[in-house]
Amino acid sequence: MEKIRRIFVLTGARSEYDLLSPVLRAANATPGLRAEVIAGAAQLSPFHGMGIEHIRRDGFPIAGTVESLLSSETWQGRALSFANLFEGVSRLIAGDRPDIMFVAGDREEALAGALAATFQGIPVAHLHGGDWRVALVAQGLALVLAHLDRARAFQHRRHGEVRERYVALRAAVVKGQ
Repeated sequence: MEKIRRIFVLTGARSEYDLLSPVLRAANATPGLRAEVIAGAAQLSPFHGMGIEHIRRDGFPIAGTVESLLSSETWQGRALSFANLFEGVSRLIAGDRPDIMFVAGDREEALAGALAATFQGIPVAHLHGGDWRVALVAQGLALVLAHLDRARAFQHRRHGEVRERYVALRAAVVKGQ
């Protein structure tokens, strides 16, 4: 019997969930793969529309939830929310280890998931990051995630990255889904 490879897909906001839902569908339609969602940050916030309910209606299995978002509009609050998400994801995957951690975008949620998995030796797949026009924080996170980002990796070679570690793909945005 073939081992089923489990992929944990981290989502913290509706914007990246729109990128991730076609990936979740495709993975779960592929024999030998099972994609499960870790929802945190704004996905669990009534103020942000409780995106977790949308995920449940879409029928995707939930690996776990991580309450992490502070009710704050400061940079310190954002940093502490990141720390909460990092700790929560770290604990979750330590107790229920996936074969792959999948993250999207270039915000702190992607960084928290990628770091938590990397520290525990779990391979990371990263989709669609590096929008340099968004914000100063996003620019810094894009550089940190560059070694995982299949779409922009070659642009970051000057930062010491090894070319052979990458496969360049276009963004996997699917319209009408």
